Amino acid sequence: WSLELSTADSILHARGNKSMTTQGDAIQDTLNRSEYLYLTSLRAYPMQQFRKLCSCLQNTLLPLDHRATLQFFTHTLYHIGDIEFSREAGKEKAKLSWKEEQLQEDWQNVFAAELSSLVDELRSSVRRHNAFLFVALISSFLAQWSINCSIQARHLSDAMEAIVEDQWQLHLKEEREGTKNPHLLPKVFRLLSYIIISFGGGSLIAEDAVKLCSAYVRLKHLMLNDKEDHCLEDKASLMAVAEKVVSTRLLEIVDLAKECPRILTEATRKILHDCPLDLQWTQLPGGWQSCFEAKDAHDQFYHIDLLSGVVLFNGFPPNRLPPVITSNKLYVRTFGDRNFNVKSSADGTFQAIQPVEGCYYSFRLIANTNCLVIVEKCEKTGQSLELLDSEEGMAKWLADFPETFKRVQNSHWYWREQDIIIVRQSNYLERRVSMYARRCVCEEDPSSSVPSWKCFAIPQHK
Repeated sequence: WSLELSTADSILHARGNKSMTTQGDAIQDTLNRSEYLYLTSLRAYPMQQFRKLCSCLQNTLLPLDHRATLQFFTHTLYHIGDIEFSREAGKEKAKLSWKEEQLQEDWQNVFAAELSSLVDELRSSVRRHNAFLFVALISSFLAQWSINCSIQARHLSDAMEAIVEDQWQLHLKEEREGTKNPHLLPKVFRLLSYIIISFGGGSLIAEDAVKLCSAYVRLKHLMLNDKEDHCLEDKASLMAVAEKVVSTRLLEIVDLAKECPRILTEATRKILHDCPLDLQWTQLPGGWQSCFEAKDAHDQFYHIDLLSGVVLFNGFPPNRLPPVITSNKLYVRTFGDRNFNVKSSADGTFQAIQPVEGCYYSFRLIANTNCLVIVEKCEKTGQSLELLDSEEGMAKWLADFPETFKRVQNSHWYWREQDIIIVRQSNYLERRVSMYARRCVCEEDPSSSVPSWKCFAIPQHK
């Protein structure tokens, strides 16, 4: 009962007693003597198990982030124990006689109090992943009988959600700076799966469904879009557990989503951040009826499947930019090897899902040409700048400009509303303006259709 057999492949084909006789070796190497002895005594069935569990939580007798502790705790709680059979109204009924002690209110309150102190302790412990999993599994299991444990499961999900948001902001900062921490997204993946696990038992309310669905769509998005760069050894098993929780509670989630459409909107906004808040969702027929559709004021369509966790924009999943764009000379010169999470529209435009330092970027490759249209839009002011190609066809529009305007390290952005060309550094994050040119009437020949430009240099004061 202390062996962890996660898959059929882990069971030896030659069924000897080797696994049984060596099951404590790995545990003994990582625990001290007192911890090892206490761990092996947890399953003191039938009288002492709950007392030992509570004593362990209260006195911190075992490392909660150790995998063996999690294994023994869950085995102890999931133990069915003695079953009594009786006949009522001519039908045989099973009774879990040993579990009645677990269902008593006194024990529920004790467990809830210990879980509360653990949640408070873990709020500032970002690195204790297995401890989060421990509390998520215990609280979700006990939430089936205890309202207080359901409350602790919600508090735990709040704590993990706050950590996920902090880690995600660090990830976005690294993307902007071109650096990469290989441990960051795996940490986010783990915590998202633990949030889902924490809602595995107990009653669901609308706010629970918001957190559960939001975590699920983000988890599935990471699973689909970060296959190579950010791998976990137990990624598939965590995903399987998350899918089991969602599929088990799907009917409850769908009913809550029909009553509270904000569940669908908030989950969609975790992937499509500029999704309108006032979307009107319609349930689509067929299957488990877990698919919903909405249309905004600009006739853009949004779809979400609560069972699969997939979000679609105009029928397409949010994804990375295709190689035909990221290999374009203009793109490489401005953005380097950076890629964006984007959504695609019907006209072939790829819109970045998240702003980068306050600006959204969109990309469109004109059909049958190698011409790439890149637009930068400020999130606050709505100002749109179109990146001009200063290499292709330079003689056509840059020929009459001064040499300082043509420098290789410059990039040229056209502000169409004001008819101004802005000069910045070639890197898209360097937004300080060094020069600009304004279109004006040709003084020598006012009737000329050839545009005339006046250039102005902006001094860079220290």
